[in-house]
Amino acid sequence: MFDLNSISFWALVLSILTHAAASIWWASKLSSKVDRLERDVDAIEADQIRAWKMLNEISTTMARLDERTEMIVQTMLKLEQRLTK
Repeated sequence: MFDLNSISFWALVLSILTHAAASIWWASKLSSKVDRLERDVDAIEADQIRAWKMLNEISTTMARLDERTEMIVQTMLKLEQRLTK
């Protein structure tokens, strides 16, 4: 029926095909993980850009508030000086 050489040959073929299928499955799984991580990184970068813009707006608003506060302090000092005369 089957000689030892043909059984060894088919066992080798089956082994190679099994390893190839496992390698393809592993590469596919790895590729999907890389795709997901790339999407996550893009989302994180977009969030970071929004955070930087918001921080810039907050800094600008704080600078304006500091200027207004300084103007109010100066006005209060002038009023205090007028009242003490």
